Amino acid sequence: MTTIVGLQHEGKVWIGADGRLSSMDGIAQESSHPKLFSMGDVMLVACAGSLRVAQILQYTLELPFPTQDPKQDMAYMVTEFAETLRRTVQDMGAGRQTDGMATMEFYALIGFRGKLYKLDADYNVHCAPYMAAGAGEAIALGALYVATKTLDDPKKIVQMALQAAGTHNIYTGNKKYVIRSI
Repeated sequence: MTTIVGLQHEGKVWIGADGRLSSMDGIAQESSHPKLFSMGDVMLVACAGSLRVAQILQYTLELPFPTQDPKQDMAYMVTEFAETLRRTVQDMGAGRQTDGMATMEFYALIGFRGKLYKLDADYNVHCAPYMAAGAGEAIALGALYVATKTLDDPKKIVQMALQAAGTHNIYTGNKKYVIRSI
């Protein structure tokens, strides 16, 4: 698992990820696969959970180009992004069925047109000014809450949330962070 965090700030989205791959049996190693990557010049994506789903998202997913109307962005994320990913993950054999519903062991934070979106394991999409996902999610959310009240530097806010998660969660790396904006 890992921890990823994101923040909307002055028309940009800042997203960060730790550098650790870990399994639930306690094995951890530094990741050579990027957990944070761009999809074209319109999206920044961070991944937590299944490395296989992250690889499908980064290397296989083919999305239709988004409409120019920002009022339609949530509809695009739900009907095009999430649904195309669901079909692709199922086709590639990385998806699961839980009580008849498609699921995956995966979470993503997506920066798209100045908004921060979260894709949950059941392909639910939601949007908020700051979010976290992964093993250190609760710790990172608490740190984001405090940091957004006391700091104005988005990179420092994201780094502080990652450091908090890395300090207090064994499945989150605490030495190497990648932070980018779009």
